[in-house]
Amino acid sequence: WWRSVGATHTGHATETSLDELLEAGGKDALDGRLALLEPESRDAGVLQAVRDLADWGSEAPEGRERGVALHKSFGTYVAQVAEVSVGDDGLPKVHKVWCAVDCGVVVNPNIVRAQVEGSIGYGLGAALYDEVTIEKGGTIKQSNFHDYRSLRIHEMPEVEVAIVPSAEPPTGIGEPGLPPLAPAVANAWRRLTGESVRQLPFSPVKA
Repeated sequence: WWRSVGATHTGHATETSLDELLEAGGKDALDGRLALLEPESRDAGVLQAVRDLADWGSEAPEGRERGVALHKSFGTYVAQVAEVSVGDDGLPKVHKVWCAVDCGVVVNPNIVRAQVEGSIGYGLGAALYDEVTIEKGGTIKQSNFHDYRSLRIHEMPEVEVAIVPSAEPPTGIGEPGLPPLAPAVANAWRRLTGESVRQLPFSPVKA
């Protein structure tokens, strides 16, 4: 298990599936999600905030697409929009991530932003590269960072975080920023390339 535990894969499965269903029904990815929610709910609140933050509906730069995802974990609501192009290595290149978070009453806004930024970097590295393979006999193939790829500092996207004002009790912030990242990237990737992402990481480890 790792940062945000089961919310990572459940968030990816539900949000990529929902995105495909909305597209099949001719619905906008973000507005379609809002239509399924109570207008005054906290889920809707973070979606509306990230819609405004990312100027959702405006045209992305040439060669790029945007994807959105929403997930609640540890009592905290997080919505993210990722702007993605095809990198030189054929993998997603994530240029920017907009994030809206509702974690109740905020004690220290700088800590909230720092934790969300860290979760996005951690989640992106995992979505793109992180894989542990077990060989016959139970031996783990990877041994260190030369054959277990992680996100490099120059690959970190620009991140913009909006904290949604709330009077609810404070909730977790160390992990909830991670689950929406992979599906937001995957949803952008599908819009960009037509390829649905059924398995992570995007790039299996090759040693």
